[in-house]
Amino acid sequence: MLRFVVLFISLISITLQAQTKTIYITGNVVNPTSETVTLNNLDDRPISKATIEKGTFKIKAKITRGFYLLRHGSEVTDIYLDTNDKLAVSFDGEQYQTSIQFTGTGAKRNNYLANKNRLDDTARKDIAAFYDGTPEAFFKRQNALQTQIKSLQKEETLEPFFLEDETTALHYEQLYAVYNYPRMQEFYFGKKVTLDASYYTDLANVDYDNETLFNTQPYYRYLVSSKWKNDIQKAEDQAAMQAIFNEVQTIPIKIELLQGFYYSMSTYPKKAKDYFAMIRSNTTSEGFINAAKEKLIAINKTAKGKPAPSFSYEGIDGKTYSLSDFKGDYVFIDVWATWCAPCIQQIPAIKELEETFKDKNITFVSISVDRENAYNKWKDVVKKKELGGVQLYADNSFESDFIEAFAITSIPRFIIIDPDGNIVNANAKKPSTVQCEEELASFFE
Repeated sequence: MLRFVVLFISLISITLQAQTKTIYITGNVVNPTSETVTLNNLDDRPISKATIEKGTFKIKAKITRGFYLLRHGSEVTDIYLDTNDKLAVSFDGEQYQTSIQFTGTGAKRNNYLANKNRLDDTARKDIAAFYDGTPEAFFKRQNALQTQIKSLQKEETLEPFFLEDETTALHYEQLYAVYNYPRMQEFYFGKKVTLDASYYTDLANVDYDNETLFNTQPYYRYLVSSKWKNDIQKAEDQAAMQAIFNEVQTIPIKIELLQGFYYSMSTYPKKAKDYFAMIRSNTTSEGFINAAKEKLIAINKTAKGKPAPSFSYEGIDGKTYSLSDFKGDYVFIDVWATWCAPCIQQIPAIKELEETFKDKNITFVSISVDRENAYNKWKDVVKKKELGGVQLYADNSFESDFIEAFAITSIPRFIIIDPDGNIVNANAKKPSTVQCEEELASFFE
């Protein structure tokens, strides 16, 4: 089904940056986890793709000055290109973010961005802890991170044009964190925080419908997408959702929202019909509409009380396990992957649940949707992190029958099945939330 989403996005005519000059990026790769490296626009659509041959690749692309994405398999990093660049990159595919380095013209600004990303990753390694506490405590952490990032700029001689764009980027990165704080409080801790109106002053002053910024600034893009998606998700019915959607005038933002509706169908199954109606009402792409219809059918088939689709996957011990093997127990299923940072962040909470309910008739099953070439990495992560429960490896990643049956397009995803093999919750709360433990505890009252 995902191929129709990609097709839909590629078929829609959108305003692109004028392509003015051809540049080349050469690269050296050890331990590649994919056969290709791609240079992508900020919407993650490929501009140019290169095949890795004997550990090297060469990308040729027409670009204008600005931010882009460099993708290798599931790993992606921000880069900034100028039309005069002659850039060389090297990295270890198994340690992409920590190993990536640049040389040549344009290297200083891109090494700065690589170091900035590493600082971000370190600060947000425990994302729940980063957003924990009062607004004041959160701002203290966020401001400390921004200070560290700005100090990186002094370590390199960076071009004025890049510093101007990066200053704007940092501004919107700060605003995105401010916007996320109350949402993360609810997401990780189940708290609905009430904040003074002054908290939202800077956010209220943002132009959320600026095409230039949306096409050129990564964090403006994240902020705007989140804002509109959240407003539409909170709307009480499809008519209200459409009214909010109609406020958006920028075509690329509308396209981003339409793509988001497809994924939101499974994230918010109670509103799946409304999201499908939004897709059907706002695009004439038959492929995309049909893909959304298939997803809606799958969601309806996995409603509460319906028999759960089965699976037959290899376990970490080499044995094959099916859902029927766990009949008589509640089954808590964690769908994850080794490359998924939010998935990894849930591991401690899953271990806590396993300990809390160790004497109850509940089995914890983790299903990895890593690609075939990451099989050994999966085994290493399971061993290194001492993962408990039943660890399984899906036979065809996101295209596995069980995964498609639940219309899973993003992870982590948590599913609860009762002792008779019927669905209790096809989209359960994350283990780190109070609501998740409360739901599991209710089975044994």
